[in-house]
Amino acid sequence: MRIEITRVIDVPDELVGVNALEAIVREEGFALMRELFGTLWQRFQALHWRCPQCGSREVESAGEKTFDLLTAFGKVDLPRQRLECQQCGTIAKPLDDWLRALGEHRATWLVQELACLAGASWPFEAAETIVERVLLGPISHEQVRQVSTADGERVATQLATEAQAVLEAPVMDKGAEDPQGINVVVDGDWVRSRDNPEGMEGKVGVVDTGVAKVGKDRRKLVNRRYAVTFNGSDLLGKLVDAEASKLGVEQAQRLRLLGDGAAWEETIQAEHFPRAKRVLDLWHLERRIRRALQSVFASQPDELILQREKLRCWIRQGKAEETLAELRGFAERYREVPKELAKTIGYVERHRSAIINDEADLATGKHVGSGAVEKAGDLVINRRFKGRRGMRWWRKNADALATLRVLYLNGDWDQHWLQRRSYPPKAA
Repeated sequence: MRIEITRVIDVPDELVGVNALEAIVREEGFALMRELFGTLWQRFQALHWRCPQCGSREVESAGEKTFDLLTAFGKVDLPRQRLECQQCGTIAKPLDDWLRALGEHRATWLVQELACLAGASWPFEAAETIVERVLLGPISHEQVRQVSTADGERVATQLATEAQAVLEAPVMDKGAEDPQGINVVVDGDWVRSRDNPEGMEGKVGVVDTGVAKVGKDRRKLVNRRYAVTFNGSDLLGKLVDAEASKLGVEQAQRLRLLGDGAAWEETIQAEHFPRAKRVLDLWHLERRIRRALQSVFASQPDELILQREKLRCWIRQGKAEETLAELRGFAERYREVPKELAKTIGYVERHRSAIINDEADLATGKHVGSGAVEKAGDLVINRRFKGRRGMRWWRKNADALATLRVLYLNGDWDQHWLQRRSYPPKAA
């Protein structure tokens, strides 16, 4: 098939500047693409001028209806021909299978991908503006919301199914052990919710194989993979387990699970990483100790500084029992123990086995805190779901968009859309 299109463009002689020239070329180029798209649609529609049921070409036109399709170069109005078969009486529309392949939205895959990326990255109104500028065509923030949340729901369902399959897969011979370690870090971030007046927690996990130095003073996680859900710790455990499997957790000689001591973290360890060494986040522990000491020595600043430094050294050396004994000694001074001190004593008691020699690990470049997952919480949740007064979320929508953000951060975005585009169209 050969198509020839001639287009006359009037350019004002007084045009000045590259930006003005770019605007004209872009608008005319998009107009040419829309014209070519419509012409090709008509040609291919003519090639499919037959009955999809019996294959007969004895069909007659039974009317026409315009289908407005949003493309990567703006809105195109497609004449959708309606045919009636003279042999079997079937009523059909040529190329309907092409349109059904796009799903429930009147937009091409390129537009849907752009809407998903914009909707998962910015507030919907800002995303609307960005997509309109790119397409030179109208799209509402509600369309961006519908497209991005619908695709995010599909991805979330797919990841949950894959994670369940990993969990149910038979245990195979794990083969030779890999000397590299695997670190699993989990945490949660709260956002305002339409489902619950108290808010809801998005749970985040990060899996990596270590730390590499970047430049002079910075470090980065190696082979980092994210997992996220607003649907509870049980699902997060499965998702993190699946991501760890992608990094070869079965062969890893050293497996560590880091967190701030929440009860659900212990459940994830018991169900998915039973051989992992539990590590209590150093920074959370130090903050707890500081609060406890402040409640005891608030009126003695010099003693407060002294005790802070002493207990800081102890917990960094993994001296949980000595730290616990010291805190208990402070509590004995009171008839009514300060609340922060009592909470810290209970915290250290519950997690004493997870307080390790952080100085030794720091010297070898290992994790000593959950900074990785707190950064992940910022990237995956806070930057999209917080920051605007009055921003509240339905759990389903928040989970969908967070899943899209993880899909992008894990580097799986292009592969996902390649698979979406390669789906065979449904039969007419």
